[in-house]
Amino acid sequence: MHLIFRAALLSGICCAVAAARPVTVEQLSSFGTPDPVYTGFATDVAIDGDYALVTAGRVVHDPSGDPFLDEDFHTAFLFQRSGTSWNLLRRLNEYREDPTFEIPLAVAMQNGIAAVQAHRTDIWELTTAGWVQSPDELVTEAPGPWLSIDQGRFLSGDGGGSWSAS
Repeated sequence: MHLIFRAALLSGICCAVAAARPVTVEQLSSFGTPDPVYTGFATDVAIDGDYALVTAGRVVHDPSGDPFLDEDFHTAFLFQRSGTSWNLLRRLNEYREDPTFEIPLAVAMQNGIAAVQAHRTDIWELTTAGWVQSPDELVTEAPGPWLSIDQGRFLSGDGGGSWSAS
């Protein structure tokens, strides 16, 4: 399966106005996985201005053919918009999934801060030198498939039980 990430321009969005204007969607570009090994592309996406994070996963099949010994790996690709094109900047850290404790792959971005949740949650910051991984480690207990960021605070949860927040 080849998944396509579609970028669109929304205009006419209006909040707190009595007569809201109609929303116009104009497709600007589309692209697929930058590496065909990653067949699980774009199960989650995040956008922050001219930058986008797109999740990706791949499976390394067991040489003996035992599907229970296959290994799953997760990562995210970082893209930058230039005009109407989205160009790959880099693949971020890739982590092997722990088959005994699967963590949902998720991404979030806002104001030059990005979070990528795989086997661990990495934080990235946009600096004058580009995107730099934060040395801080997040401690999360059973993160869920939803990851949000607002003013530098992260929230991850699964809709039931406790939510992890930083």
